[in-house]
Amino acid sequence: MLKQRIITGLILVSAFAGSLLVLPALVFVALIGAVILLGAWEWGRLAGLASPAQRSAYVAVVAAAMAAYHWSAVGQPVALLAVAAGWWLLMLFWVLDYPASARRWNNRPVVLFMGVMVLLPAWIALYWLLGREQGAHWLALVVAVVASADIGAFFGGRAFGRRRLAPAVSPGKTWEGVLCGMSLALLVGAACAPGLGIAGKDGLYWLALILATSFAGVLGDLGESMIKRARGVKDSGSVLPGHGGVLDRVDSLSAALPVFALGIATLGFSRALVAPG
Repeated sequence: MLKQRIITGLILVSAFAGSLLVLPALVFVALIGAVILLGAWEWGRLAGLASPAQRSAYVAVVAAAMAAYHWSAVGQPVALLAVAAGWWLLMLFWVLDYPASARRWNNRPVVLFMGVMVLLPAWIALYWLLGREQGAHWLALVVAVVASADIGAFFGGRAFGRRRLAPAVSPGKTWEGVLCGMSLALLVGAACAPGLGIAGKDGLYWLALILATSFAGVLGDLGESMIKRARGVKDSGSVLPGHGGVLDRVDSLSAALPVFALGIATLGFSRALVAPG
């Protein structure tokens, strides 16, 4: 199983990197939009939408929201990203309080709304980042930060893990693993800072953003795990061998992207450019 996960992961990373480097920005955004819509299809299943017609309607709602943002005049969606970051703070409370918190959210309308709040801001953040100066670099970096935090947490948890992070949601995750993952993410962020022109006092803000982004990635993973546990399923789908569904691969990024983009927007690390095109 581990070998299959590694092979699938390498294929996904290669496909992502190749698409980011080769495709025009707008085409890449559309491709990621298709991935988001596949995630919406899977989320409909987690919410209890049994029929293909019901799931298709849910996917259409998410697609309409994405199209509305694309055609809107919103240039710098700081307010939207701030709402998304606030949403993940609420998810943190629900994760830590699970299973008691399930009384507040474990019903179809709320879970469907959760899906919109998880998927749509992630796509908006990606869309906005690609429209910045060095947009492809920003996007590659946030993926690298999330991946390094995930790798560090996996191996650090195996080596040092003792105290469970959220045993009712994801028994395998430990505080020691999370700290190892965040430490590796910090190293990646620090190594990339000079190439992005970040130095001096800005370096401290930058490292704080890397910490927040890596922790948001952990929270994204825990949030989806909480939904799956409440539904009694192991994976969101089976489209990716050894990895489950699309949501199982983008759950960390769904939380990390809005947090990272909000930091970039508010801390002044990037100047606004035109929308992807």
